[in-house]
Amino acid sequence: MICDDVRAAVLAGETGTRYDDHMAGCPDCRIIRPELERLRRILGEAAIWEDPSGSVDGLVTRAPGSRGPALRAPHRGRWSLVAAAALVAAVGLFAVVVVGGEPADWTVPLAGAESAPAASGTVAGWNVDGGSRLVLETSGLPPAAPGQTYELWFMSGHEAFSAGTFADPASVQLMVGVSRREYPNVLVTLEPADGDPAPSATWVLWSTWDEEES
Repeated sequence: MICDDVRAAVLAGETGTRYDDHMAGCPDCRIIRPELERLRRILGEAAIWEDPSGSVDGLVTRAPGSRGPALRAPHRGRWSLVAAAALVAAVGLFAVVVVGGEPADWTVPLAGAESAPAASGTVAGWNVDGGSRLVLETSGLPPAAPGQTYELWFMSGHEAFSAGTFADPASVQLMVGVSRREYPNVLVTLEPADGDPAPSATWVLWSTWDEEES
């Protein structure tokens, strides 16, 4: 079974051992699953449906932030696999984060680390003078407890550069004074309020990428 079939099944609300078996052996599908399930919930809301007179692509791109007129949801109890497969082809659109009308220069998924295996996230970056402007979006992470914060790090080998701290991980905007090329790895940690400038051992999200992609 190929990844697109499994991702289409998740969007369609399909369940079964064969899908679970694929997820168990495919880290790429596990990383994207929370976003697919979030997308399925969004597209299941009556308020986002419009008369499908345009293309499927047009419908998908309007779905997350649509402010169009609310129409009745389809009478179908669930999506067909064919429709879901069309949306899988467009899932990449949701990785192209746009802030202030300007698409991100790069995006990278974050996987849950040992301390938060069910968590996932995405970092989007804009190359600016003096560093990188960042938007971090996460799923499966609770707000930090009193006396703790989350911290996002850019890393190169054993060298870490903090991009800032935050308590609510749902959607975070940060600025870091280095570029992705200089520090090609990303890490999110849970930090105690101890003043230690180094990353803690409590990793919650992480991702690596090839420096040559920068």
